Amino acid sequence: MFNVKRIGAANVLAALVLVTACEQQTGRNYATNWNPDVESQQRAALSHSQEAAGARDDATLYADHFDATALSSLGTAKLDMMLADSHSKNPIIVYLDVPTDVEARQTAVSHYLMDHAGLKASQFQITLGANPATYNPSAVDLKNYDKTDTAADMSGSGSGSSGSSGSSTGH
Repeated sequence: MFNVKRIGAANVLAALVLVTACEQQTGRNYATNWNPDVESQQRAALSHSQEAAGARDDATLYADHFDATALSSLGTAKLDMMLADSHSKNPIIVYLDVPTDVEARQTAVSHYLMDHAGLKASQFQITLGANPATYNPSAVDLKNYDKTDTAADMSGSGSGSSGSSGSSTGH
């Protein structure tokens, strides 16, 4: 028979040897050199990158992005995020989905992009209406909706679920 205590001690010893070898090879001890500030900075950079990409993909300014006909702080923040996207597209397309004062708001966006961001008129385009790339037909999602219902899967597992979600109807 195997001696469990001897095998356990051998595994611990092997792990210790492996960690020591890695430490000698790389010159790093990950247990003592962990720096939470670096991780926090990396998380913030990733989050900022994702926010910028999202703003650039959406690219639509609504009435909430304006104070009357001037850009609000929300509008300037959205434009700044769009400009911060590292995967720049030339020209930048800004969609204006506003019900009134369209020309004045278009002028405000144009002036902001030229004066604040230093863009030339050839580097951006302002299009009226919402960004058509953000439209998503609901038919596909509705067709697959019942596939997301896991109540039926859990009913046989003894989890105490009644097995009926109330959302399924006969097809």
